Amino acid sequence: MVRTFVAAILAVTLLLTLAYADTRNLETFTSTGEGDVEIEKFDYIDARIGAKNMATQKALWKVIGQLLSAQELADRSDHIQSAIAVKSMDFVQKYKFAEETISPDNKTYHVAMEVTFFADQVRGALENLGTAVTQRKRAVIVIDEQAMDGASDTNFLLTGSMTEDRLRQAVGEAGYKGMARAEVRALKDDPQAVKAVAGDADAVRWVAAQLKADYVITGSARAASAGTGMLGTIKLNVYAADGNPVWSKEITESAPGNGGPDRFRVIRLCADKAAVMVSELLATRK
Repeated sequence: MVRTFVAAILAVTLLLTLAYADTRNLETFTSTGEGDVEIEKFDYIDARIGAKNMATQKALWKVIGQLLSAQELADRSDHIQSAIAVKSMDFVQKYKFAEETISPDNKTYHVAMEVTFFADQVRGALENLGTAVTQRKRAVIVIDEQAMDGASDTNFLLTGSMTEDRLRQAVGEAGYKGMARAEVRALKDDPQAVKAVAGDADAVRWVAAQLKADYVITGSARAASAGTGMLGTIKLNVYAADGNPVWSKEITESAPGNGGPDRFRVIRLCADKAAVMVSELLATRK
């Protein structure tokens, strides 16, 4: 009875984690932009749409500026504008308004936005124009995540990891190509991958060499009962391709509750904090 219950809980855990992974496995670029559009005939809706489109285009231009050399950007700016920038909404994964105001005289609609674009679509559009897109550095992320009591410590590569997926998104936002357990498992040497997660320098070098990665990010994610709430802990290690450690950090967060969803929630809180740290670290090392 107990064994059946645990198996059912683990099955639900796997499904929830994989469902989360499905929304996180695409690489993205996140940028910001602002738009100001004149309000004509008190048509606020049309002005808002125009301001949003302007802000999205400006955000996309910032991304394009990271992918092309300054000379090529200057030489091809008109072509890029007509072929890509004016279609900026086609590349958007999501966006949110950071600011939205109407001028006191009701003449201008202003928005400030944070926009996330699909990285492969932006790169593909630029490559179709014949531009020389800058090759990204690569980072491999493999996290041993255990969100439920009773889960096996030896087969973590068989399940998903919301922390891993969140970090993969973060390295993409920092301008890197992010790779995770799917690419690592494709190497067909799980024992070596497990050694890399444990910090074995030879194994780290092997993973980096196989995937042509500049950095290997490993660690663990755990959730445990703490009094009347939950305590989440993520331990991260960043290694250079030669196996030498670059950075390490232990991140903790607490949250109320004690059930399965609460465990996922507290790990997610840690993962979001870890993502900001990793993104900032890698952005300084490009």
